[in-house]
Amino acid sequence: MSSRSRDAKQTQRVPSGQPKPETKEEKTVVLDVPSKLLLNIVDRIISFEQDNPELGRAAAQVVLFLLTKGEAFPEEKIAAKLNLDIGEVRKILQILYRYSLVELLREAVDVERGRYENRWRVSRNLVVRVLKSRLRNVIDVLQVCLNEYTNTAYYVCPCCFKRYSMDDAYNVDFRCPRDDTPLVQPDTAAEVEFLARLIKDLQDYLEKLDSETKHA
Repeated sequence: MSSRSRDAKQTQRVPSGQPKPETKEEKTVVLDVPSKLLLNIVDRIISFEQDNPELGRAAAQVVLFLLTKGEAFPEEKIAAKLNLDIGEVRKILQILYRYSLVELLREAVDVERGRYENRWRVSRNLVVRVLKSRLRNVIDVLQVCLNEYTNTAYYVCPCCFKRYSMDDAYNVDFRCPRDDTPLVQPDTAAEVEFLARLIKDLQDYLEKLDSETKHA
């Protein structure tokens, strides 16, 4: 029997009324750096405040849904789309709103009866605003560290690595009170260079975000 005949017989064995299985290709969501950082911030805030990492992941899931959809949704629809408990979604949105990580739109459903519906969204402007605020906080902290390295002399115990200010080192006669090891003054040139470069990179990125916001 020829191969063509075998193929024809195999084809005839497939029931004609049975639909062919469909292969669904999952849509891959590509996020930019600000959006990824926002999801990380959301996860950390909810996980820490509620002492519940699982709720933190659910919060990131809610924000990702709103980010990718680009429009406002009521709580019930968000919960249904993500298969989450409505009470859990409401709790997540209220906490995120307190931190200005989501936007709330109150739309009239029935003006005569005074019925309104809360809709939630995460806009691109909100993502950039949150990231810029966090970047400024990080830059301020790094600047304080840089000033300490450049303007303040300090000593370190080479055994236990405890750090001492100039006054504290003088009070202990420049010897570690824990193990009596002589304190040394480290060379901070590498740390100063690293911090200065990091601050410059973050400031450049902040300026880039400012430029994108102005031309958006």
